[in-house]
Amino acid sequence: AFKFTEVDAYMHSFHALTRCKSRQLFAKGNPSCISVHLARNPCQHLTTAVPAVRHLRSNSFRPGPAGVCTAPVVRGASSPSVSRFQDTESRGLQSKGLSSLAKSTSLAGGLTAVVAGVACYATAGAADAETMAAPGGGSLAEIDLEALASADLVVTTTPACPYCKKAKGALKDAGIPYAEVYVDQDQQLRAKLKEVVGRSSVPQVFVGGASVGGSDDLAAALQSGDFQKKLEEARVNGTRALPQDLMQCIREAAGRVKAASQASGASASAAMAAPKELLDLASRAAAPAQKGGLPRRKQQVGPRTLPVFSGKDLLEWLQGQQQQQPEAQAQALLQAVLITPAVPFDAAQSAKAPSPMPFKASELYSLVEEVPPPAKGQPLNSHIWWTGPARPAVQVAEELRALILRLYDAHLSADGKSVNYRAMKVSPLFKQYTKATSELQRVDLSPLSRQELLAFGINLYNALIVHATVVVGAPTSTLERADFFSKSAAYVIGGHTYASDDIENGILRCNRPAASNLFVLVGLPGLASGQFKNSDARSKKLVCPPDPRIHFALVCGARSCPPIKMYTPDNVEEALQGAGEAFCAGEVEVDRQNQAVKLSKIFQWYSVDFGKNDTEKLRFISKFLQGSAKQDLEAMLASGKKIKVSYKPYDWSLNGEA
Repeated sequence: AFKFTEVDAYMHSFHALTRCKSRQLFAKGNPSCISVHLARNPCQHLTTAVPAVRHLRSNSFRPGPAGVCTAPVVRGASSPSVSRFQDTESRGLQSKGLSSLAKSTSLAGGLTAVVAGVACYATAGAADAETMAAPGGGSLAEIDLEALASADLVVTTTPACPYCKKAKGALKDAGIPYAEVYVDQDQQLRAKLKEVVGRSSVPQVFVGGASVGGSDDLAAALQSGDFQKKLEEARVNGTRALPQDLMQCIREAAGRVKAASQASGASASAAMAAPKELLDLASRAAAPAQKGGLPRRKQQVGPRTLPVFSGKDLLEWLQGQQQQQPEAQAQALLQAVLITPAVPFDAAQSAKAPSPMPFKASELYSLVEEVPPPAKGQPLNSHIWWTGPARPAVQVAEELRALILRLYDAHLSADGKSVNYRAMKVSPLFKQYTKATSELQRVDLSPLSRQELLAFGINLYNALIVHATVVVGAPTSTLERADFFSKSAAYVIGGHTYASDDIENGILRCNRPAASNLFVLVGLPGLASGQFKNSDARSKKLVCPPDPRIHFALVCGARSCPPIKMYTPDNVEEALQGAGEAFCAGEVEVDRQNQAVKLSKIFQWYSVDFGKNDTEKLRFISKFLQGSAKQDLEAMLASGKKIKVSYKPYDWSLNGEA
């Protein structure tokens, strides 16, 4: 019933590095992969290995609640319990002075568990990751606090952070297990983290009760061997990774997050989900007519050809499906946005239609899952009509951003350097996202406060750029970029079409001219007109005065990610400060010896936002620098001497595969 395949693994002891063999154990007919490290001399301490194999023959591995890996208890080992995407070492052999750096192979969608009292890994493939309520396993609502408190290596992260991914990838490549905790979900936790380490950026890698730094610091320490020494010393001394006060703060934060989650009911994705019976009904309708599906016919609707059916056809089909109230079921399908009117889309009418839209037997409809993307040049969320109830703009934008974060995290490479947009395009979660964007057609921006509009604009801009990159592709020339940001990347919001340039320069910059405006390019921004004309209805709702820190939130080019990827009215001030610190850490170079500063092109393109001259601009930047860079720049400014300011070339290449 079992097949064994030998792979190499390494085990550390106090006295010597010894090499062992590991064998992968595959249960016949079971997709889960179980790596069992079998001891061979001279690894004499691993006497629990063979009993572990006998134990496995009569016990199965199974996923526990919220993706927890539940493994059989092995003699000499504690029962490992690890959240998905976390590698937390079991301490079963620690009393014997052993620590494992054993590597375990992950199978997409399966569980990999390393037993014999050493470690338990639980991983999942990208497709599986998308079905989770949140990416990764460090969510405060789901984390195993006791396992975290006993871990000897902890990484604080946020979802979809490239540098967090890079740090975790480096640890996995080195075969070093770790525990993970998200810090984006609680303001008090983020404040405590900044108090402990002196900075708000992530990741922070904790060993022996202190942080060794971020991704770059970890890479350097791994290369020199200092990190391994520090970790081994902590294990020998039994020192836990997290300081006690930080661990206590995490416990309190987890309680707050869980309470808030219970109070708000379901998650964003669950709140948007249709009842199962309606989903089943729509699935049966999508079958071919000869197999009992709803009869459809091809018809030209505007620039697209759609499979359509009449409302009367739907009612007759529902009666044939033994539905007792076909009219009510048809209305429910429309309200759940499982069917959509098969009429040419009209942005202005989309905001004026009744909410929810009434079902009519005389009208034509299409199944939403059969509707093709919008025609070229049309807003990306105009492929269907939003027929459900209208909800507050902030809630809609936050949920869209949460979906994009899950997609981004699932398709971000292990080294954090690239995103697989091609795989994202065929993802079921991306289909869910594109459908959800149609709700923007009905949102009303007029009630939003300045802080609410600021958070709304940032979240929506970032989500829109990812959406457009997946569907349209990344621009490769100056003309393509102009078209991308001014036309292709666009949504219908409250009955009006907003391109990404409109969101950035119109809403977020209080109707200032775009960086590509001719007068701005020649250094005469005062002569340039704003993004919107005064007669434009979109000019009535803007973020005024503008906050220059938006440029740190709309562009991610830092060595360390900002600690918050989701902006809300409550956290936007803190989030923008953190984004500024992270951005400037990677995009500002201070050379005190030569009285020079090198900056990102962002500071040149949007110069008017940061100050009237270079001195004002540098004073603004100094508020986001840390350590010697901050001290040097402040000293240079205080000297009164002229500072030479130059700008780095901007890399427009795509950060992934389109």
